[in-house]
Amino acid sequence: MKKLFAFLFAAVCAAVPAGNITVVLPEKPTPVESRAAEELRDLLGKTSKIAIVRGGSRDPGKIIYLGGTDAAKKLLAGRKFDTEEWLIAALDDRRLVLAGGYRGVLYAVYEFLERLGGVMFLDQYTVHGPEKEPEWNASFRLSGKPSFPFRSLYSFFAGGKSRYVGNIRQRQNFFLNEKLTPFLKSFGLTPVFGRPRGNHTYYFYSREWKNAPDEYFSLSPRTGRRERATGPEGPGQICYSHPEVRRLFAEQLKKFIDMDRKEFRDVPPPVYYVMTANDNDYPCACEKCRENVKNFGGYTGLALDFVNELARSVAPEYPDVKLKFSAYLFTQTPPPPGTRVEKNVIVQPAQMGTEWATGTVARTVRESLRPLTHPRNAGAYEEFKKWAAFGRLAAYDYWIAYGDRGHLTDASVVAAENFKVYRDRADIVFGEIEEPLKTSFHALRMYLILRLANNVSLDAAAEIERFMTVYYGPAAPEMKALRQLILDENRAEPGDLACPLARRRGLTKAYFEKAEELLKRALTKVGKDETLALRIRRERLNFDRVRLMLPRFPGDEALRKTVAARFLDDFEAVSPLYLTGKTLEKERENARRTARGAVFTVGDMKEFPGRKVVGHYRGNAFPAQYRAKVGNDPDAAAGTALYRAANEPASEGIVFGYCDRIGKKSVVKRLKSGEFKFDGKYHWYRIGVVKLSADCYAFAHKSWEMQRTLMDLLGSVPGDRVELYIKLKAEPDAGSPDKIAKLWMDGVAAFEPLPAAPEKKAK
Repeated sequence: MKKLFAFLFAAVCAAVPAGNITVVLPEKPTPVESRAAEELRDLLGKTSKIAIVRGGSRDPGKIIYLGGTDAAKKLLAGRKFDTEEWLIAALDDRRLVLAGGYRGVLYAVYEFLERLGGVMFLDQYTVHGPEKEPEWNASFRLSGKPSFPFRSLYSFFAGGKSRYVGNIRQRQNFFLNEKLTPFLKSFGLTPVFGRPRGNHTYYFYSREWKNAPDEYFSLSPRTGRRERATGPEGPGQICYSHPEVRRLFAEQLKKFIDMDRKEFRDVPPPVYYVMTANDNDYPCACEKCRENVKNFGGYTGLALDFVNELARSVAPEYPDVKLKFSAYLFTQTPPPPGTRVEKNVIVQPAQMGTEWATGTVARTVRESLRPLTHPRNAGAYEEFKKWAAFGRLAAYDYWIAYGDRGHLTDASVVAAENFKVYRDRADIVFGEIEEPLKTSFHALRMYLILRLANNVSLDAAAEIERFMTVYYGPAAPEMKALRQLILDENRAEPGDLACPLARRRGLTKAYFEKAEELLKRALTKVGKDETLALRIRRERLNFDRVRLMLPRFPGDEALRKTVAARFLDDFEAVSPLYLTGKTLEKERENARRTARGAVFTVGDMKEFPGRKVVGHYRGNAFPAQYRAKVGNDPDAAAGTALYRAANEPASEGIVFGYCDRIGKKSVVKRLKSGEFKFDGKYHWYRIGVVKLSADCYAFAHKSWEMQRTLMDLLGSVPGDRVELYIKLKAEPDAGSPDKIAKLWMDGVAAFEPLPAAPEKKAK
């Protein structure tokens, strides 16, 4: 693998005779200027012999004056640059000046390499080019700065420093909650968001309130109790209406600002401080908050009033600081027109996708895999424009669907369209594009989004064409056709692309056969080129994953075994490029689960003699979700099962059931103490006869967080009606035998319903 990584890091370029270029730095260069010179040397050294000197040069060859050199000062005549502004200007056909602001001097280097050298930063492991030795004439001059002041993607975390360098070369200028290390500072990065971090901050303000009264915290609309957050996810929030809460937040905010000003003396300190609720949809439902919600025209108005007050409290002492208010979950809906938003508050709309439930406060959902301007997103687009009417925004986008939805889609076209919406409205653009092994053409998506964030006026179609041609080499025609296959299916799908896979009409046997043909031809064309083969296998991984997740096609059993084995081989080859540590281990187990197949059909189940089994899911087919985890358990049928910490009295009972999200119907079973077996062993419990849909699941625990989707049983029985049972274990707490420590889930069984008993005729 080390050999493979070393090969991937190598730049791909044609053999070009090397010329001589001297890079001249100031006598005392800044760390960023020194880093910029190193980047020139390392990247341009494939076509030219690079020498780096300080102060000046009389070399007869080409000379590049980099940063605040005397030549640059003479040319600029006192001109000042913004932080990210850059300039490329020729003194004559032999001498060139690369200059700019604090970070802009580095961007001048990257723009020079791209525009004059044909360099492409394809992904974090691969630089293409230089294609030629750079040449210029005496009149050559270019200048500019990124289209959006702040740009970032949340993607994956493998590859060490190469991940940072790859994104920085594409002009990403912050990494959300990651520490600003000396290495990152050397590339000119400065803190964007102040303490405590870049999202979900309420917990970090309230975590020291150990002795605070309960009324400082939110009254949960679910439980009717005050809940204190134990982490950024909650479970609780804070009470927006309590004056002491507002005072404590303002006090802590000023402490955070002071701490940042002391720490970041060598670079500009952060400007934005984030005021975002904990990551749950349960705001305070106390009497005062309910009253204020009415007064402010909704929960957003109350939360915005809270942030406005904080903004006013810090403005006199810190006039440069801005508070970022997230329009997210229960604060997503814009307040009534005319609502005040303080000038030092920036709003960040974060419209979640249709795969998420709407929660306790009604909100608009967006189809994340369609552009914001798509007709199916008319409501979400109108909501975004209402927020834009309040002032400049921070756009938070999701170019992904979660929960095993949205596979075999191409979010790059979505991002390209959404940037047209953001270009005149947003100062900050941030996107979540995780799960790189479950998304199609991930490298293209990363490349295009960062290219457009830096220069929104680029032609997206031309950028895609060039990337595909270079990234896949001789297999480019087949990979372009494969991408087009995905796009055609996406466009033909009349419904939501983030729906359960079984509902996608275009994912047919013929669709996968076409993909198989294209991928086979692509691999043949690249031959023994391991790098190109890996890129193709990465895309095959996605097609095989979906094929294994879908209900079986007629006559597909033999091929399915081949696909399962190939899927695991591809996963092992590709995954270390994107995942590491515990995340890799978790995804490896998920891959094995997918390859095994989620449904275990059996002729008989000893616990249910004589019943026709439609499907039997064992615990090793259950995925970890939210606070539900997969754990080893010798009592489980396959050695592992799903569990969730309960930590609640057995007298409160257990909850399980069935949910049909399509028909919006649920069967909820609540067994009180004495109605379930509290002996630390597994037992089957009947849910009942239900009608399956393309988005349905069995669940356990009162939170419904232990789930097993049942959509792959569709078509297994006439009318899709099955009788469901669930296998659970209530584990006693060793220290408190009357308390449930964990609830375990080790099976869901579906049977063909028994014939209804004949009705007795009245005499």
